[in-house]
Amino acid sequence: CLAHRSVVLLTTVLAVVAGAIGATQLRQQYFPEADFPFLVATTNAPGLSPTQVDEQVTAPLERAVRSLDEVEAVQTIATGGNGQVFIELAYGTDADAARQEITSAMGEVALPPEAEQVEVAGGFTDAAIFNASLASEGDPARLTEVAEEVAREMEAIEGVARVDVAGGARERYELDLKRAALDQGLTPATLAAQVRAVISEQPVGAVGAGGANTPLIVQGGDVDTVAELRRLEVAGGRRVADLAEVRLVKNSGESFALTNGKPSISLSIFKTDRADEVLISEEAEAALEPARRELGGENVTTIFETGSEITDSVKGLLLEGILGAFFAVLVIFLFLRSARSTLVAAASIPTSIVFGLLAAWVLGLSLNIITLAGLTIAIGRVIDDAIVVLENIYKHLERGEPRFQAAVKGTTEVSTAIASSTIATAAVFLPIGLVGGFISEIFFSFSVIVVVALLASLLVAVTLIPVLGSLLLRTPEHVVDPQQSRLSRMVTPATRFGLRHRAVTILAAVVLFGGAIAGVAGGLVPVQFLPDSGTNQITGTVRVPAGTSTERLREQLEPLERRLAAAEGSIDFQVAAGEAALAGDDPVALTNGASFFLSLTD
Repeated sequence: CLAHRSVVLLTTVLAVVAGAIGATQLRQQYFPEADFPFLVATTNAPGLSPTQVDEQVTAPLERAVRSLDEVEAVQTIATGGNGQVFIELAYGTDADAARQEITSAMGEVALPPEAEQVEVAGGFTDAAIFNASLASEGDPARLTEVAEEVAREMEAIEGVARVDVAGGARERYELDLKRAALDQGLTPATLAAQVRAVISEQPVGAVGAGGANTPLIVQGGDVDTVAELRRLEVAGGRRVADLAEVRLVKNSGESFALTNGKPSISLSIFKTDRADEVLISEEAEAALEPARRELGGENVTTIFETGSEITDSVKGLLLEGILGAFFAVLVIFLFLRSARSTLVAAASIPTSIVFGLLAAWVLGLSLNIITLAGLTIAIGRVIDDAIVVLENIYKHLERGEPRFQAAVKGTTEVSTAIASSTIATAAVFLPIGLVGGFISEIFFSFSVIVVVALLASLLVAVTLIPVLGSLLLRTPEHVVDPQQSRLSRMVTPATRFGLRHRAVTILAAVVLFGGAIAGVAGGLVPVQFLPDSGTNQITGTVRVPAGTSTERLREQLEPLERRLAAAEGSIDFQVAAGEAALAGDDPVALTNGASFFLSLTD
């Protein structure tokens, strides 16, 4: 390397530039992507008791999926009017493909007429990353048009899986069962199932009786008018008009949103697996600008978005990393007492780190709190090899050897030692990302960043450091005996005590190690999956009995709204029910209740 110093320097510059470019291209997320092998199937069956739901709904659904190859375990919960099937998948299973297969298998199960369509959803990570509220004192129909225009703009953003809308002035069909039909034992759920059996499936209405609604499934291509729906024939050759009163209702949607206690329209964005949440948040804000100009800025509110939280977390960890590097360089200067030596050693920090970022870019990883934690840990270790090489080179310079010869000998003598040390350290972090399983998937990026940065530091120590040393280091004018240095005088007594009392030293080490293990095993040290992250946001879900009408649900939510409004530090709050539940892809939240969100001051 010393014979080709210009090549080494040019290669290093190119690697640093490539790493810097790669770092700017990394997707920003709060956590890395992870496929949690878990699905939940939910169906509502108004009018059925828990025993009936168990025997007629959840048990048949469980039998339909238990024999599938990718299914590891199945559990069911049956309550009055509702059934849930929790499905654990074999790790590594394609969740989307499994969802389709399970949905198909459950679709072949003969369920009672009271049972609605089974919904199969992910059980872990599908949650909204952006939510905005639109309100207006003007025409509700125009507000709905504006919201739908914004929703279309948001759906066009790269990485957006869907945009859910709650509230607004929508048209829907409402069917009120006639007394004669009720006397014959017909229920809203039965009529809804009969309609569902003869037309396509798109929920735009409800069948009701006595204040309880069951979603009505119709499709514009099959039923375009009230007259067509009335003429529709269901089971037994009977027309819908013979069983229920049919009407088209405006501004009476099955979903609604209340923002700070006022009626509004809620827009919730859900991302794809490999989307950049920061970019989505920025472009979503841009999509809201036309609505702000038309409705007024006070009527368009961003309730929450994850982009700023991710940006703040990234900036915080980057600042910690920069401070860590600064103090590492400061400590080196205090010990070496040489600006040139400090500069040579410090060069290993950015050079090694950019190799880690370059690897993350090539592998398609994202910049998140896990990868940044890996970089922060690596900063304190990547400089070690450089210091060892630099010290040994400096020792040869003190002996009067030429800089070129001192760099060659100094590096060669310690190359085996630093290689074994660095490789051993890398071997500790490598299994974290390779052992498989959910934890490994979460920490794969951490493992890659640390291992690549450590191996890069070894490469830098045996290539770049001797080159810089041969160019920048000078032969010291005064050679100081290491035995007489202040540090040696402080360390020597402790070393002598350890050597003279070997049994005590070993026993103390064993006690400390055992105490650390006992502290964790005994619960003295808290153990959890991820540390608590201070957040100024609270979300939750309210569940109500299946079939509860929208009006009744709003009444039941009024005490919650008052509590949210009176919460200390409250900034904005929203309650949404229907298609845009903030809690994520939870069928129970969508059809049997509402979700709420509260934003607090920092």
